Amino acid sequence: MRLRTRYAALAACLLVASAIAGCEGGRERPPAVAVRVLHAAPERDTLDFLREQRNEAQLEFRQTSGPLVFDADQYDFNIRTLAPSGNSSVLIGSFSRELVPDRDYFFAITEADGELTPVVLEKERFSGPSAEVTAVHAAPSLGRVSLYVEPDGVAPSSVTPIGTIGFGETVEPLTREEGSYRLSVTEAGNPDNVLMTSGVIALQEGLTYIFAVMEPGADSVAPMTVAFIGPESSVLFDESVQSTLTVINAAADGAARDVFLDDDFDTPLVAGAPPLARVADLPVAGGARDLTVTPAGNPGAIESELTSTYIRNRRHIALIGGDTGDLEVAFGVDDRRPIAGHARIMFLNAATQLDQLEYFLVEAGTDLSNLASTIVLSAPRMSSRVSFPPGDYDLIARELDGEIVGGPTPVTVAAGGVYSVLTIDGEVGGTVDFVFFEDFVE
Repeated sequence: MRLRTRYAALAACLLVASAIAGCEGGRERPPAVAVRVLHAAPERDTLDFLREQRNEAQLEFRQTSGPLVFDADQYDFNIRTLAPSGNSSVLIGSFSRELVPDRDYFFAITEADGELTPVVLEKERFSGPSAEVTAVHAAPSLGRVSLYVEPDGVAPSSVTPIGTIGFGETVEPLTREEGSYRLSVTEAGNPDNVLMTSGVIALQEGLTYIFAVMEPGADSVAPMTVAFIGPESSVLFDESVQSTLTVINAAADGAARDVFLDDDFDTPLVAGAPPLARVADLPVAGGARDLTVTPAGNPGAIESELTSTYIRNRRHIALIGGDTGDLEVAFGVDDRRPIAGHARIMFLNAATQLDQLEYFLVEAGTDLSNLASTIVLSAPRMSSRVSFPPGDYDLIARELDGEIVGGPTPVTVAAGGVYSVLTIDGEVGGTVDFVFFEDFVE
């Protein structure tokens, strides 16, 4: 017997259970329905999906829940997210829906013009000797598109799309034989203008697959992404899309550096990266890559090597720090999404003369004596984006459990702003200076 997904198995079991179960007090329990939920709102952080006041799922951007099984009934669904202070959550919107027996539901949670705009797919429960495919359009900034699910090598211009949809619309389900396919997305009604072609995907008989067109998000490279929801969920993007890398040269000697990838020492990825500047995003093939740093124009004098994995469709950042001849590189994924109501800051430390530093972003005049730091970093290291409420602050750096070595420096951060601050050795021994990037200076 073919292995079924958790979704199909759970739905089937619950249908049987609801049909044969007796009821307490003579009342028969309502049939069960299955719901899956996608976080498709790029300007929101973690979302809580609540049925009435019960939290049913917590989702990151582009993440899809597993099957949520509810009794058939009328429900109010609430969407909450973390407040900028991090101490509470805030309601960003609600919607109501009647869940009908023998039907399945998919909610793509997104926003249009700042308002919660869920895209709801309701369909009959599927079973059969083929695979079922359907789609939703959950990207308000993108126009109408046509979608094609065809075997490898079949051009969209030679076949009929599974559907043509605009924001908020869904595709009537249809079937495909079990096998390997690619998803192609084109301009609506124009199969020659291909916007993306996915890698190969597998469809299994008896299962339903949903394609959800999503906003790209500033954490990604591709202008379009599609959630692929089947037994598990994943994100599809154009097969030609790679990743990007930006470099900050914060070597203590203030000299320019060359950056090479893999064993190509003839052509640097970055030639003569200037000190304390952020190099523009550069395309980099995904996968495990070797990054090498040398003095500018001297590829034989290797100062640092690092092997890292570059994730396709994502942005990456490399921070070069340390002393002459003994450099180190900190590497990470760079999520630059603006988040509604939040100011997001990345802290980077390249100050070699001190040990670990604590960072504070506090109201002017705040006593730090009994205050926990925002972030602690050695050098060279960097944090992920940290959220703060918009407003005016003092930026302060302190040696771990020691003296203040940088600031207080007044800064202002705005809702939806994306910021970076780099710490370097100060002109005065035992101190640090701040270098500001992104919305601090743009």
